[in-house]
Amino acid sequence: MGKKLILAIMLVGIVFISGCITGPSTPSTTGKQTTIETQPSETSSPSSSAPSTTESETKRVTQTTTVTKTETQTTTTTTRTTSTVTQTETSSTSTITETQTETSTETPAPEPQEDEDGNAVCEGDMDDDSGCSEESEVEIGTDPGFSLPENLRLNVTLTPVLIPVFRLNVSLVYAGPISSMVELPWDNDVITYVSALTSSREPGKDMTFTIHFVNESVLGRYIHMEEFIDFISGKKYVYKPTVIEIYEGYEWGERWEIHLYSTITGDSGYFILYNLTEDGLKEVQRGNVTISGASATFTIKNFSEIFPDEVYMRIEGYSTQSDTKEFTYPKGGKISVNKVEGKISYYSTAAYWEDTDKRFKGLSIETKGNGLEFRLQFSSGVAFHNTMPLTLYMDDNGDGWPEYRLVLNGLSWKLYNGYGQELGSGSGRIEQGTASFDAVYPVETLFSHITDRKFVMWIGSAQNDFRFPRKSNLYVNAYGTLKLEKDVDRYLVIVVEDVYIKENGDYREGEIQLVSWAYPYWAYEKPYWRYGPVYTFGYPVAHWVEAWDDSRILFHDPRAVGNISYPFINGYPVIAIPVEELDDYRYIILKTVAWDRDEPGSYVSKGVGFLADVAIGFATGEIGEAAKWAYDLAKASSYLTTGEGIDNTWSKVFEWIVGAEPDKVGVSSYGLQARGNYRDGVVLQVPSEDGNMLVTYVIYEVEVPRTLTRTSAEVRLEGVRFTQDTEPQADEYYFYLRACHGFSKVDDYQQIPGTKTYVTPMVPAGGAYAFPKGGTLRGSGLTDVVGDLSAFSSALCQPTSKIPRGKVLGDKLDLKFNVTFLHMEHLQVPFIYIEYQGWEEDAGNWGNDDDPMGGFGVTVLLDDDYFDWDYNYGVPHRSWGGTFRVSGVTGGKSEVTIAFSIG
Repeated sequence: MGKKLILAIMLVGIVFISGCITGPSTPSTTGKQTTIETQPSETSSPSSSAPSTTESETKRVTQTTTVTKTETQTTTTTTRTTSTVTQTETSSTSTITETQTETSTETPAPEPQEDEDGNAVCEGDMDDDSGCSEESEVEIGTDPGFSLPENLRLNVTLTPVLIPVFRLNVSLVYAGPISSMVELPWDNDVITYVSALTSSREPGKDMTFTIHFVNESVLGRYIHMEEFIDFISGKKYVYKPTVIEIYEGYEWGERWEIHLYSTITGDSGYFILYNLTEDGLKEVQRGNVTISGASATFTIKNFSEIFPDEVYMRIEGYSTQSDTKEFTYPKGGKISVNKVEGKISYYSTAAYWEDTDKRFKGLSIETKGNGLEFRLQFSSGVAFHNTMPLTLYMDDNGDGWPEYRLVLNGLSWKLYNGYGQELGSGSGRIEQGTASFDAVYPVETLFSHITDRKFVMWIGSAQNDFRFPRKSNLYVNAYGTLKLEKDVDRYLVIVVEDVYIKENGDYREGEIQLVSWAYPYWAYEKPYWRYGPVYTFGYPVAHWVEAWDDSRILFHDPRAVGNISYPFINGYPVIAIPVEELDDYRYIILKTVAWDRDEPGSYVSKGVGFLADVAIGFATGEIGEAAKWAYDLAKASSYLTTGEGIDNTWSKVFEWIVGAEPDKVGVSSYGLQARGNYRDGVVLQVPSEDGNMLVTYVIYEVEVPRTLTRTSAEVRLEGVRFTQDTEPQADEYYFYLRACHGFSKVDDYQQIPGTKTYVTPMVPAGGAYAFPKGGTLRGSGLTDVVGDLSAFSSALCQPTSKIPRGKVLGDKLDLKFNVTFLHMEHLQVPFIYIEYQGWEEDAGNWGNDDDPMGGFGVTVLLDDDYFDWDYNYGVPHRSWGGTFRVSGVTGGKSEVTIAFSIG
């Protein structure tokens, strides 16, 4: 009975097991991502002639699939269950036999790994108990080899198709921490960088900051103890901490301070966060500071709850040696902390505006990542569309040729190098206000291409006739505080534009000589007196100007009065001083003296030439006298500006230099504010103290383009015609030329004997020439073009002695020249002065009976507005040629053709 019972139980078990293996099952098939199902064996005898198919699909990473196909197809699928399917195909029937073997082995679940935020990194079959959830599972796409559903099938053609990457709908999620850093190569003498770290899941919630100093010693100097008690003396020392200032804005919003301290051992520390209130410092939070090598690290908890979306940061360093602040980081600009992005960055902004084009208002830039963000402000949306496309040209070596081009077309931008290679691209945005239409273009990787953070730039479009600035370049300096300004050097230039006299000091035509001088000074209320170099200019280059009563002494073109765009302005320069030097002074003294030389005598120079010596002599006596009154600023200023002291030194100076006293025609004096606004030009008329002379000055702040150093200037004489003689027979002609460029210092100058006042003379630089250089030439023999300066005698621009000269015999001569009497490379001067004086020789040792054939003196101010500018080139240029038709008071006339070119 027992044996029968055991046998019955065994039979039942076999039947049960057999049913589990051979029971029918229908597989799940979708052709897309599916859940994994155990594939059972399936046997069928379909009545149709079409063969049946079996599809298996997979989901998890641990699954592999191998397919081998012959006349008898075998498919082996390996998962946790191993199945073998054998399929035999015939023309009319299909028999499928499957044998399956299953092996199950328990493996302990792997320990989960953690990312930087402490969250579990899910791999394989980790379950929820390991910290993984369904949201963190990694899904794999369709298994290879399976047919795709119709809605996912690809359209295959014989034509290649390029699909831009931005059309792919890809979503990438980074789950690690967000780190950012501010590193300023130009400001790393104390701190090399500041970094920030925060969670990507909750940016800005907690912010960890690290300040890295140049070395451990510097860190120890600025992160020190809060206080120290000398147990021997019982004295307590309290030290100012290094402070991190945090603020919404420089002049508005809330402010906070973080005070950093170290422990007595210096290997750790703590911080205290305060809120600055009307009642003083209110403590908000305390925390630890970790000190490791040259780095100090601390974490502000709940940063996003304490601070607004964006704040600015600045570090001020104090040591235990002094209560005086020893450094500020950054020195310029500020560190921006954006809690929304969880990042810090260096921030500085600058702007330049110019009202020269109705379509465009200005440009502003700000730091953005490792580059810049350009904000172009248009007058309207219509102006924006009508001005496009535009190109920002960037020249990083100052030669005028752009090494980089930022092409703007609507709201897209592309960055190219000088070879046309594309370096980057991106898009901009529109920000529209009530009175502006701004197009903003962030180029955050600009400085990964432009290695120097200083460059020259401008915006241009030839097809739209657009250039900004219209008549200049811009200079960008992204080291420290961001700078955006005109790429110019500024000089204050004063030109004696016109001199008018009532009486000439003689009973017939007077022989008038002019000399002007100017110097800056500062008189204190105490008996201190400080004055600068004495700038001088004498006119004419040789001889004098023969003039009747009620006459002008200088050549005068009414079209050139104060007109910076005209080829020249009238007159000669008296001072050209860099604007930055004027910061040391309060006033500029201007003087012009005219006299009539009845008995010229001979030149006796003390170092820089007769006329300049006269000016310096007057200035020296004037300064010496004024120094006595320096204790009284009002009296000193009155003394200088009224010319009151001139009569006291008139005879002394001329006796020292000349040996005879000439007839005074007039003394014009004026005291000018040294730091006034002269950017648009000022015309100043100053009468002499006796009312006999009126001097007109043009005062202008000349902005010299720095790229002029990459070009040259040339002034050429092309012809001189003596068109009207002073006598019926043949005459003897000669003429002088002069070309000056800027002022130069005279180091070796003999001061006035016995004076305690010493001055530094500044005289015009350049050359003066006389034709012919000697002997007597016959005009009939001068048929060829004179093409070399060797035919001229030469001297300094302010001659130190009489210039040797000869004469040309003829009647109404027409002399042809092709002579360059000024050639300059690397222009760094604010003006070029050109002068001509023609004469016909008569009797007399000193030419006091010679007749003038006319003359002129004109000044070219090398201001950026003077030049022509190209859309795609940063070096300006200007060329002109003209014939000056001039006359002398005794009837002689001449025509002089001059060609001028820069660039």
